[in-house]
Amino acid sequence: MKIFLNRQKSKVIYIMISLISALLIINCSKDDPSKKDPKNNPDNKKNEKIVKPPVKKKLGSDYFSESDPIDEKKIKPIFNQTARFIAGLSVKEDTKLGKISKSNNYLNYKKKMDQLWKTLQNKNISTIKQWREENLPASYNKMIFYPFSGPDTINPLSFFEKGRDFIMFGLERPGVIPQPHKAIEKIIMRDLWQLNQALNNILTINFFVTKKMMRFMGENTLSSITGTMMFFLSRQKYEILYVRKIWLDNKAKIIENTGNESKPKNGVNGVEIIFRKDKNAPVQRLRYYQINIIDASLRKHKNFVKYLNSQKTYTTIIKSASYILHNREFGKIRNIILSKSSQILQDDSGVPLLYYTKNLWKLTCFGYYLRPVYLFKGHFQKSLFDCVKKMSKGKLPFRYGYHYRPGESHLIFAEQIK
Repeated sequence: MKIFLNRQKSKVIYIMISLISALLIINCSKDDPSKKDPKNNPDNKKNEKIVKPPVKKKLGSDYFSESDPIDEKKIKPIFNQTARFIAGLSVKEDTKLGKISKSNNYLNYKKKMDQLWKTLQNKNISTIKQWREENLPASYNKMIFYPFSGPDTINPLSFFEKGRDFIMFGLERPGVIPQPHKAIEKIIMRDLWQLNQALNNILTINFFVTKKMMRFMGENTLSSITGTMMFFLSRQKYEILYVRKIWLDNKAKIIENTGNESKPKNGVNGVEIIFRKDKNAPVQRLRYYQINIIDASLRKHKNFVKYLNSQKTYTTIIKSASYILHNREFGKIRNIILSKSSQILQDDSGVPLLYYTKNLWKLTCFGYYLRPVYLFKGHFQKSLFDCVKKMSKGKLPFRYGYHYRPGESHLIFAEQIK
């Protein structure tokens, strides 16, 4: 009997010890942070994915190559303030430019420029954009090539505003990068009124009268080629991020022209402007070069030929090109345009229609064409006359090229057949 009771006591004691142990384990589990939160469990951390913070993209890295980047270090507010001041737009009041912008002389300049720009906007820019939406493909190569451009940013950005890289050239030197905040007011206003005179034609009829324009433009003034392009971009509601002078060196590489070094052998003088529509818009780049592209000059400047051929295929725009591409002495640049362009928008002063091989190009003609202006009367194209007569749906609602009177302009749009 005693043995039986002792055994029963042992079982009870064993059960009690087991219950107490179980309760202790449960309580310990509740207090153990690694059991309460799986994230704190070292074993779980082995399988946990580490989320890295997003890497900040370099400015323009979604389009421009690493070998030809946008230099964010050069961005300064003064470039945009300068462009707005030249354009007759509002600037920060607590600056030198802001104080000058309150003067009667500047306010008069602003009023004149507002009137001229309103004329161009109403008669050309707004109508070009509407016509473009109805008549040109929405998709095009974002590398825009504008030979014989001078400082005209208006037309390439009106027809191809989504372009990311713009290559332009002309005979005129880029001139200085304007710095009105370092000049005296009298000189500033003299330069601004010179710019007003220089732009009177382009802002009225969308046509550069080069000889007249160049009388009022100078390399060392606000009305330089660079200053004029800054004016146009600002008036077209773009923000200028930075402007720098450049060389195209003998190896066809872009290098900065600081002014402290000598000109590279066969170097091509140029200027680069980085801009965008707003802070959320993609960055765009414009490069203008001063060069004579007659064949004899391009034989010397093989670096420029190499540079043009090394680019992506172009969307090319040509306007009022003095019929240069009709002459055999300009065969090299004509061949580059035809071989590198996927689309070409031009007037009759561009590539003659006889060079557009039928099985390689599709041509569409718009507007009105009778004959070239008297100065270039020897460049009549019967094939263009027939093309316009067959395809045109009526007069163009804007001015383009030498035929700047309303209703007398024409356009040719060429697409490479894939």
